[in-house]
Amino acid sequence: MIFIKNAEDIAGLAMNQSNPLLAERFVELIRFLIAYPECASGLRSKDAPALGSEGYIYADAKNFTHGRDQKRPTPPRNYSR
Repeated sequence: MIFIKNAEDIAGLAMNQSNPLLAERFVELIRFLIAYPECASGLRSKDAPALGSEGYIYADAKNFTHGRDQKRPTPPRNYSR
């Protein structure tokens, strides 16, 4: 579970493609995961890239961006018995 050598550079490139405003925060996250790789979570897909690979960083950048998208509130559900 070792990150590739240029992981920080790839993280910056990946996030600049998705959302440049979040690039520095994402690079900071990758720095943390390089220091503590046991904290990295695997992606949930049968074709998921290996942890720490270039594909993993690009997929994680996409998830990082989508996780910060604004979400519409949903109306409360009416439970009837």
